[in-house]
Amino acid sequence: DAQKGKALAGYAAMRNIGWNEIMAVGDSENDYSMLSMDIKYTVAMGNAMESIKRIARCQTRSNIQDGVAYAIENLVLTREARAY
Repeated sequence: DAQKGKALAGYAAMRNIGWNEIMAVGDSENDYSMLSMDIKYTVAMGNAMESIKRIARCQTRSNIQDGVAYAIENLVLTREARAY
């Protein structure tokens, strides 16, 4: 039962975080359970394995190109700013 998806779901439930408020980012097979969840943003790093790129809804830059920051800026912060 040691899976990132189960851990993320448990943490979200414990903190009352809705599925539409979660972003999961990953690059390898150990991220599969988390990226296959029905959450708002599932993001594969640019350097991710092909199987991870196929399962994620979005793709960002590689880890050496600040891919996580880029995903947050473009998927979360930009969309929130447009909502105002």
